[in-house]
Amino acid sequence: TSFSAFSSRVNSFMYWLRINQFSLWPIAQIERKHITEYLNWLLVERNIQSRTRNNHLADIKECFELLIENNNDEVKANPTKGIRKLPERSTRHEAYTMHEFTRISSLVKVINPYLHTYCKLIVYCGLRPVEICRLRVKDFDLFNRTITLPAKSEKNAERRILRIFDVLWPEIEAMR
Repeated sequence: TSFSAFSSRVNSFMYWLRINQFSLWPIAQIERKHITEYLNWLLVERNIQSRTRNNHLADIKECFELLIENNNDEVKANPTKGIRKLPERSTRHEAYTMHEFTRISSLVKVINPYLHTYCKLIVYCGLRPVEICRLRVKDFDLFNRTITLPAKSEKNAERRILRIFDVLWPEIEAMR
């Protein structure tokens, strides 16, 4: 979990405490039933999925663990203990058949050639959509047929050099 996601979920819990007049209570008075009410509120009022609800539970649990670890005299036990995670329904993504893929590719190439090139960059270079959006003209080395991804734009903060495959080369060449 990123810090911003963690903060967002904790702030959501704080908001719920505020609108239910619990925000002025000492933290030690927050009980399991209050947290369960909050999680149910998320499911009903915010219409979230089980996975998101479980993420909220994990972050609240972590908050209370941090309070206990840091010797907060008010909190003696974690009130989230015993609250079960909901089963998460995993939707299985079906792959396109080769016929479907070819048909979609042909249509996209006619309707929106730039989207077609964008999709090819994802498929053939393994680029993430955000990495494609951050690309600059200077990142393309047409002589060596490579794309250089600077470290600052990379997820793992390391520079990557990708080869432009022959199947992608005509689209890149046409954009010159």
